[in-house]
Amino acid sequence: MEEKKQSEINLLDLFSILFAWLRKVFHGLLVYMGKLSRLIYRRKWYVAATVVAGVAVGLYLSRPAARIYKAEGTALILGADAQTVRQVFRQLENSDPRNPYTSLTGKLNLPDSVADNIVQLAAYYMIDYMRDSVADKVDYLDSHSLTDTMNVRMRDRVHIRLKTKNIAQVNVVEKAMLNYLNSNAVILSQYNARINDLKNQISICDRELNRIDSLAAMYYFREKDNAQLSFEKNSLIMGEQRKQLFYGDLMRIQELRNAAQLKLSRFTNPVEIPSSLVVSPQPVNGRMEYAMYGMLIGLVAGLLLAGFVESISRIMAFLKGNN
Repeated sequence: MEEKKQSEINLLDLFSILFAWLRKVFHGLLVYMGKLSRLIYRRKWYVAATVVAGVAVGLYLSRPAARIYKAEGTALILGADAQTVRQVFRQLENSDPRNPYTSLTGKLNLPDSVADNIVQLAAYYMIDYMRDSVADKVDYLDSHSLTDTMNVRMRDRVHIRLKTKNIAQVNVVEKAMLNYLNSNAVILSQYNARINDLKNQISICDRELNRIDSLAAMYYFREKDNAQLSFEKNSLIMGEQRKQLFYGDLMRIQELRNAAQLKLSRFTNPVEIPSSLVVSPQPVNGRMEYAMYGMLIGLVAGLLLAGFVESISRIMAFLKGNN
């Protein structure tokens, strides 16, 4: 009984200590906010000037001539894998407009009027949760763990992002980008090898279908013409003899052939974007968004400036007092 009472007392003491700490923290925040408000009031012109300057800079960076739009899409790959395409794509990501040999103008054969409007061109891995061949996430930060064997990077697609100042040039950049990837020697050789493999699969399936069809015709009907035929549980009964049908084998081979034929007809190039790059109508640097950012940055800068001026004033007052 004494132990139970002692534990109850200890629990109440713990709660009282916790509430006392929370009350102390809340009181400290109120005191700090009060001092901060007094500082803002004393140095209101410094704070107001930095806030106005921050908003002005934000509005300037989001002016119509400087607005940036984002276009994204999924690129499907045949033959090569996502890692190879990303390695090739790094040549476009690491471009220097000051050098004609490493600029997007030289790599993509784009005019300067188009290349100068490109802000970002990047490719990202796509993550497949539970390995069900469905893209569930775009790894924008390139932070997915390679030791995760359940949620893996998809090998047959990458996510493409383009940021540009002129949305009318998105299609031009997309065509130039795809032409750059599809003309790469490594990607092209892997694509041709995969195409030949699919054609061989189709040819093998056709031969197997003909062989099974001929075998079935000979197997079913080599009995006398007057043999009694009946069908029962996926089996053909000829007289007293039960014969297994080949329907399941035919359908499995036909499914393999259809899958290979679909890939062969869908991919005319190693890398394709089925739906093209989709442009977001909202700019990345929207006017209201950048105005708010500018106001917050200006407020923080104003508080720092006010604190600095306040410290300088106190130091000067102290020095004057010593004299």
